[in-house]
Amino acid sequence: MITLWFLLLAAPDAGLLPGAGQAPAAAPISVRADGPHRYVVGATSLDLNLWAKSCRIIPHHEEGKLVGLKLAGIRPTSPVAALGFQNGDVVQTLAGLPLTSPGKALEAYSKVMAGGNVVVEVVRKGEPLTLTYVIEPSISAGPTSASPTSASPPSGASAP
Repeated sequence: MITLWFLLLAAPDAGLLPGAGQAPAAAPISVRADGPHRYVVGATSLDLNLWAKSCRIIPHHEEGKLVGLKLAGIRPTSPVAALGFQNGDVVQTLAGLPLTSPGKALEAYSKVMAGGNVVVEVVRKGEPLTLTYVIEPSISAGPTSASPTSASPPSGASAP
C-alpha cells in the first residue's frame, strides 16, 4: 500500500512513472464546465496516469501533519487544468474524506470512481474553495472539453 501511495505522489519528472517528465499525449478527456467551480466529467478523465503526466502531486504538511496534496507544474492544456485546478492548490478533502493518509487517499479515489457528485475542498492562495464534479460513466467531448475537436466541412464543401 505504501508503494501505491508513493507512486500516486511521485513527481512526474522524477522518472518513476512511465512517460514521466514528458508532455501528456492528447488524451480523450471529457470535461464540461457547468457553472462556477462546477464540472461534468467523464470517468475516463480521472485516470491517474493522466494526472501523473499533467502535474506534480506533493504531500503538504502544516505543523508537522499531512493536511493535503499540493498541485504544482500544472500544464495549461492538461486534464488537471481542465478540471479547474491551478498551480499551488492544496487539495484537502476529496469525496468527503481528508487526504491525511495513504489509506484515506485510496478510499477517496475509490469513491470518486464510483461516480455521482464529488466535492473537492481546496485551499487556493490561502482561501478555501469548493470544487464540485458530476462524474458520469462517459460524456461526449464537446467544444468546452480540453481535448481538440475536429470540425467537419459544411455540407457540399471539401476538406482542404
